[in-house]
Amino acid sequence: MPRFAAAQAPAPADPNAGAAAVLRLALSSARMQARVCEIVLAKDVRPELRGLAETIVAFRREQVPRLETVAREHGVAVVPVLEFEHQVALDNLAPLDFLALGRRFVELQQQALEQEITIWRRGQGAAEPWLAALAGEILPRIEALLADARKGAVVVVP
Repeated sequence: MPRFAAAQAPAPADPNAGAAAVLRLALSSARMQARVCEIVLAKDVRPELRGLAETIVAFRREQVPRLETVAREHGVAVVPVLEFEHQVALDNLAPLDFLALGRRFVELQQQALEQEITIWRRGQGAAEPWLAALAGEILPRIEALLADARKGAVVVVP
């Protein structure tokens, strides 16, 4: 199964370039994960995976508007379009059912959360104090979701 490419931030050409890359990638990942969870919740899946999807979608529904607000407050332009690899992952998930859907859901969540941890760790080292503080706040929640996703993987291991 292909893994997400490592999140790469461009070399800052303007003061918000580093922040823009972190927020763009984090928002794309969060939006993709929310949509993935909505697909899972609309289908027949194991109760454990349904619980994981409910937890993740609830977090994302709160996180996405907050990140959009923070971006606006700091003059960082972000667009509501998913990164290409996130869109492809989402498109490939939609036709799956039950066991295949459960396996791919957990695998996809783990990959996306690992990528997002990398993104937010980059944000912790940002020159912008507001971004470093935001990353420090969000990172523990993302790490907890990854731990939950890894527990869910045990349920669907072939």
